[in-house]
Amino acid sequence: IDANLYDSTGHLLASSIEDIYNQGLSAPLMNPKAIEVLKLQKTSQLVNAEKIRDLTFTSAYLPLVNDKRDVIAYLNLPYYSRQNELSNEISSYTVNFVNLYLFLILFAIGLAYVVSQRISKPLQIIREQMSKTGLRTNELIEWKQNDEIGRLVKQYNKMVIQLGDSAQKLSESEREGAWKEMARQVAHEIKNPLTPMKLNIQHLQRAWSDKNERLEDTFKRVTGVLIEQIDSLSKLATEFSSFAKMPVNNFENCNLSNSLLSTITLFEKSENVDFQYDDTLPEIMVYADREQLGRVFNNVIKNAIQAIPEDRKGSVKIRVESDSETVRVEIQDNGRGIREEDRPNIFVPNFSTKNSGMGLGLAITRKMLEAANGKIWFESVEGVGTTFYLQWPIVTV
Repeated sequence: IDANLYDSTGHLLASSIEDIYNQGLSAPLMNPKAIEVLKLQKTSQLVNAEKIRDLTFTSAYLPLVNDKRDVIAYLNLPYYSRQNELSNEISSYTVNFVNLYLFLILFAIGLAYVVSQRISKPLQIIREQMSKTGLRTNELIEWKQNDEIGRLVKQYNKMVIQLGDSAQKLSESEREGAWKEMARQVAHEIKNPLTPMKLNIQHLQRAWSDKNERLEDTFKRVTGVLIEQIDSLSKLATEFSSFAKMPVNNFENCNLSNSLLSTITLFEKSENVDFQYDDTLPEIMVYADREQLGRVFNNVIKNAIQAIPEDRKGSVKIRVESDSETVRVEIQDNGRGIREEDRPNIFVPNFSTKNSGMGLGLAITRKMLEAANGKIWFESVEGVGTTFYLQWPIVTV
């Protein structure tokens, strides 16, 4: 231990570290604050913080007295090495403290992750199941624990069961409503031709009873009207039957070009309509029902002709474009076009923009195309015309 001995006035008498004073690092005098406290307050000991240049250290003072208890000297013990040890201890304690807290933080993060996974995993399962929830088929969630998540799962399963029951009731109600609407449509359409048929028959009866001179002419006219109305009823029944139950598909490799050209030939002599098409189309094979393929072209071309006003020279342009995978047929007319509000309903059954017809032609056409992995769409400008696009995948022979 280093030690310094000062007289009662604070001057250095002896020191174990005289080099500090000989080299002028410190004056050979007692610390002014220490001597002031020891003399004025007459304390029996003092621990004081002192500094030599950049070195800060702790210094202890003890007064030495004689038998009369008079102070004759002061003993000073500067703790240079203890200060370094204290700093090292503080540094070591700080490092250990930081390491401990770092470990605790990492442990807390890991614990929080595990707990969050245990909480979020069932919630994620519920979220995934809810995202798949629909009106038809839904899976129940199995959860054995009777905790908050378990109660939530029970409510979800209860909701799924109720949703399934509601979907079944809704489906039954929709089917019943569809049949009622279909029956109403059929009854309405059948009643339309029955009225003129009844009136004509009554007229024929009166002519027969009165022995009218023009009975033969009346007979021919009435029978002609009856035949026309009967044909209308037959067509009505055929259209409803075709839409309600499509015939069994007989798919085979069909020459689309031949079917298209044959259909065009049927309509080419239509009054006031000019057909523009390429009659030298190459052989294009598609996998479809040959009869349905002809009906598709028949329906679309017929609609194109009927869309042209009577006061306008009709024009129907037919183009065929193909690549290595698909073939597309474009049928363009110069008719009145389709109104914006009518476009979403063009392929809806029972919807028609014409005064006659059941509105089933395009619905049946789309059904046939989709059965052959094809599709149909259109573009229209009011007052200018409409273009229908029919597309099929090509069969490579």
